[in-house]
Amino acid sequence: MSTLSRSGPLGVLAACLLLQAAPSNGTPAGAGTWDRHLDFVTEQVRAIHPDPWRRLPERDFEGQVERLRRDLPALDEGGRVVRTMQLVARLRDGHTRLDPTRGAAFGAWFPVRRGRFADGIFVTVTDSSHADCLTARVLGIGALPAEDAYQRVASVIAVDSDHALPRLFPGYVANAGILRGLGVI
Repeated sequence: MSTLSRSGPLGVLAACLLLQAAPSNGTPAGAGTWDRHLDFVTEQVRAIHPDPWRRLPERDFEGQVERLRRDLPALDEGGRVVRTMQLVARLRDGHTRLDPTRGAAFGAWFPVRRGRFADGIFVTVTDSSHADCLTARVLGIGALPAEDAYQRVASVIAVDSDHALPRLFPGYVANAGILRGLGVI
């Protein structure tokens, strides 16, 4: 393995995408700008990852890139970011991910954390104003049943195996921008 961390450059990539996606006049980037972002993501996957096609054939990745490219005009900014997160997560490498939660569009967090266990999804952490929700079973998130929301959120989480999903899920499901981009809320 090289001394260059895979999670570092791709994590920085997300910040670059978000900075470039929001021009100084506050207007979201158009689909043409996102074509360039998508090119940059795919170039970085090829340049940095030592074996990107270990779990996902390159032709499948390219097909997903082209589907996303066709869908760009119909997506809002959050949808574009989340779909790009899903693209990278499909590599199934926990060290190769996009992390847009540092950008302004993904800066809103819910004051509860939910965890997934064998018997369901439960509130595991809250702020003091929501303490009465602690340990409550979550039946739904937004308009979706809790398990359906879990599956959507899992689609953006870069992991090597499904065993890591429950550990990482609480951080992703607490982010309003991710949930909005996935159509959960």
